[in-house]
Amino acid sequence: MRSRYSAYCVQDYQYILNTYATSQRSNLNIKEIRDSAEQTMWTALVVCSSSIDNSLGFVEFKAYYRVNSDFFVLHEKSKFIKEDGNWRYTEGDIQNISGQLRIKRNENCPCLSQKKYKRCCGK
Repeated sequence: MRSRYSAYCVQDYQYILNTYATSQRSNLNIKEIRDSAEQTMWTALVVCSSSIDNSLGFVEFKAYYRVNSDFFVLHEKSKFIKEDGNWRYTEGDIQNISGQLRIKRNENCPCLSQKKYKRCCGK
């Protein structure tokens, strides 16, 4: 999960495509992935929980991102499958609290810098 997040941060779309399960990969291409993520600046990842059950893996996470000057959170429960010794993403259930964040100037910045928003990304 963390490697997929990092790949989105550095815009390594080939890596992202490679980490999809084989059944998912046939329906995707690099251009589609790039187009959906191009305007997004990823700022923080919080892994809430993870578990493994034989060849299935589950990760619940919150990924914070910015589009222009607006902050958002993607809260998802992802499912992975082990293929050829590697964990591959199959699907994710987006949780209800996903969406745009309303941040007040004196709240902690959603980039997890431990600074107040007004002194960090809110400048």
